[in-house]
Amino acid sequence: MRYFVVPLFLLLVFNPVSFSNNSSQQMDAAQTDIESFWPYHTPYRSPTLVDGIGKSSLLITTQSQITQKYFNQGLSLLHCFWWFEALRAFKKATEHDKSCAMAYWGIYTALSRSRPLITKDQKNKMRTNAIKKAIELSPKANQYEQHYIQAASALNKNDRTTYVREMETLIDQYPDDVEAKLLYAGYLGRTSGGYDEEKRPKKGTIYSQSILRNILNSYPNHHGAHHYWIHGLEDIHPETAISNAEKLAELAPKSGHIVHMPGHIFFKTGDYQKAHQSFIDSNKTDSDYLNLQNIEPIDNWNYWHNLQFIAANCAESGLYKEGMKWCHILAKLPLSSAEKENIKENQVSDSPWYWYFERKLLFTIPDFNLRFGLWQVVVDSLIELPENISIKAKDLQKHLLLFAKAMIEIDQGNVNSANQLAMALDASLWQFSLDKSKSGNQRLSNHEINRLATASLELQGNVASIKGNHEKAIELFENAIEKGKQTFVGDPPFYPRPVQESMAKAYLRVQDWENARKVYHDILTFRPNSGYALFGIAKSYALAGKKSEAIQAYKKFLVSWQHADPDLHYIKTAKTWLQINQEEDNDLDIKIKQ
Repeated sequence: MRYFVVPLFLLLVFNPVSFSNNSSQQMDAAQTDIESFWPYHTPYRSPTLVDGIGKSSLLITTQSQITQKYFNQGLSLLHCFWWFEALRAFKKATEHDKSCAMAYWGIYTALSRSRPLITKDQKNKMRTNAIKKAIELSPKANQYEQHYIQAASALNKNDRTTYVREMETLIDQYPDDVEAKLLYAGYLGRTSGGYDEEKRPKKGTIYSQSILRNILNSYPNHHGAHHYWIHGLEDIHPETAISNAEKLAELAPKSGHIVHMPGHIFFKTGDYQKAHQSFIDSNKTDSDYLNLQNIEPIDNWNYWHNLQFIAANCAESGLYKEGMKWCHILAKLPLSSAEKENIKENQVSDSPWYWYFERKLLFTIPDFNLRFGLWQVVVDSLIELPENISIKAKDLQKHLLLFAKAMIEIDQGNVNSANQLAMALDASLWQFSLDKSKSGNQRLSNHEINRLATASLELQGNVASIKGNHEKAIELFENAIEKGKQTFVGDPPFYPRPVQESMAKAYLRVQDWENARKVYHDILTFRPNSGYALFGIAKSYALAGKKSEAIQAYKKFLVSWQHADPDLHYIKTAKTWLQINQEEDNDLDIKIKQ
């Protein structure tokens, strides 16, 4: 069978064409009706052909050049994780050629990863309808297209073995098909889970990286290869993806997520200024797209994700005022759309993805202030949450409130009050673990429970520390750190404020300056250039009376937070200490934003 990869080309821009206004009867009509593959009827105008989203191309069986172009666009968008627009592109491809099997394959693939606010059953039905249509049309397709379709059909049946066999056969028989290799490498990287708690690669991880490494050597300008490489290495070996991060955005500058992704690497290697620029650029890219296409934020998951990451990056950079600005922008986003037809409110809240958006909406402000240790602000922001929130949100609100209130008491030295709140949190989590088995999916995930369990152990460690039971405190902190390893790493970090910061303070309380510094240095292994850790190191030297070391350490901290808000107590403390302890003010050769 003939196989040919279409040469890379610039996609042209065409005038938009409006959707027809399909009724709900049409939505429930024959399974082959194109609207049965669409999450919901939207008022959006038809997608146009655009450039700046990558240049993927794969020759498919179709008599329509416009179908081929929309298919290529959808393929590029899949590699951008822009599943909503990929879905629209593949749908548009079918409008020009209803007999194109691969266009329906694209609909299935985009739906598999997309995040529409519909129920799991609704989404599964749409995916099944799409792949059935692709199979029905596949006899007219080429052999390599049939491998794509059979592989997707296997995934729809949760048959990993057949999927692997079909994809590896496809790659073996058509070794020049870079798109097949990318999709397969992405699947392996996604399903392997990357690395275990001991930072050892899980089954499939190295195989995925090997495929991607070969693609990067042969196709150094493919946005998908750089994108998947970054995702595969960012948690354990982010430094190995710096060159990819520096190149990626230029390969698909109109994709908000692709522009955003370099920020992951810069954030995790401690280059918070570069990360900030990536996230700001992504926000502009997404905002331009939303405004130009009149798309609602709920249909662009990266817009939410990027806003959350801007805030987290500001928190690590000491940019409190700017970070709160981004937090408030996120907190005001609508969780649904009144424009969507055929979707009831209870269906929206039952969507597996509803919590993804709701959590960002409600808890970014508390998490942001938690990173700064502003416990009263955390409490106030949690109390101010609306009443009509999901059960999951109420569960998280309840337990975070107990933690934050207890931390206020810790800072004030109120041992008894802190201990009562710590016991209440521990008891509530124990009861919660029993209730969850009876409530199913409406309660928090195991990752969320692990986060709260980590917080509970950290809190107990703080109580033990201020009681004077240092050895018990360290044991509890170590248990909390170990529990935290079971928690999803998260982008941004799922546990905003490392447990090690509480542990280091416990060492400072007993004047064990050396061990305090060791713990702060440990933080720097996973939060490089963390201003909080660098400040702690400087403080430990100062308290130990090691003046020369403290001077250098405080200077290093001020360099790391040279763009931070000048009124933060960290900045004030460092500058005041240096001014008092240096013989000449001119020695303070540090530029701080005024």
